[in-house]
Amino acid sequence: MEVLIEFVMMMILLLTFSVMTGWAALSLNRKFWLWFVIGFFLPFIGVVIILCLPEKVKKIQQPLLKPVSSEEIFDPVFELREPRRINEREIQFLARA
Repeated sequence: MEVLIEFVMMMILLLTFSVMTGWAALSLNRKFWLWFVIGFFLPFIGVVIILCLPEKVKKIQQPLLKPVSSEEIFDPVFELREPRRINEREIQFLARA
């Protein structure tokens, strides 16, 4: 019975250090679960290591597409470099009003 109580107390202590290490890692912009496991297997050392590490800077994600205007899209379509020939006549297509 005493062994069971000691085991439960040890697990509570290990889980406490695991949560503390994971929480400290999360506040420093690091992965919670990785540091939770490290804190579980290295209870005292894990807390000291994570508290000595600098804060990880989050990268600001650049937008994948830049906003464009309708002129940028349609200008190349409506501006023809040379007139097109239809039935042997030069015809210039102008779509703008």
